[in-house]
Amino acid sequence: DYGGIGPTLAKAAGGMSNVDSSRRTKVVDFNHLIQLSKKNPENECTFEIEAEKQLTITVYSRCKTGCTATVTRVGDSKIFFELDVVGDVEEEPYHRTIGAVKEPGSYRVKLKSLSTHGNYLVVGTSYTGLSLTSDIRSKESIVD
Repeated sequence: DYGGIGPTLAKAAGGMSNVDSSRRTKVVDFNHLIQLSKKNPENECTFEIEAEKQLTITVYSRCKTGCTATVTRVGDSKIFFELDVVGDVEEEPYHRTIGAVKEPGSYRVKLKSLSTHGNYLVVGTSYTGLSLTSDIRSKESIVD
């Protein structure tokens, strides 16, 4: 905690710090590393959204040829978002924001390779403060 002046680990993991609670703070709610290969060209991860929360889903990669990212509700075939995640320059990092999901429930992000392989980091972020609940709880899956 750098000499006792920073927030506790529980507050940092919960997205709360010793700053004015009326300010919004960006929090990483989940992150999943997804590897796509010639043998496994499709892979997915799931996440939960609680009431009064909105998660913005972003995919990070260095793979120029990219993938198609699809967001659906678990157990339903309705597509919320579908986007090609493709870079401009080989081996140069980039990110694409897929969209924001607001309704509570379980969701799935499915990636389908547009080439033979690639590594992708799927990140869900939200904001604390204002109308969002401020309960401090441990994040179950910071890294899977």
